[in-house]
Amino acid sequence: IDAAAGHAIVQPGVICDQLKKAAAAHGLTFGPDPATHSRCTLGGMIGNNSCGAHSVMAGKTVENIERLDVLTATGARFWVGPTDDAAYAEHLAAGGERARIVKGLRELAE
Repeated sequence: IDAAAGHAIVQPGVICDQLKKAAAAHGLTFGPDPATHSRCTLGGMIGNNSCGAHSVMAGKTVENIERLDVLTATGARFWVGPTDDAAYAEHLAAGGERARIVKGLRELAE
């Protein structure tokens, strides 16, 4: 947890309450609070775009994720998140699965 920047780097298997407890030690929290907070993982929360009663104030999971480190079944690994034209061109130049996924994500967002 980088308290000054207000963000954390977590693995997908981290339980929501584990993140909330670690963040609380720095006076921070993770906004989404689904009913399953004591056992749901961040990976599952990302996949479902989990929210909860406090999401009106703190946003859904998608609004609390800055970027993702993607590892595909074929071994391609890369970051996705806010992407300017230069970064997008870099993804496309990498070719293969990375280019296909990033291009698809941009098309979906548009």
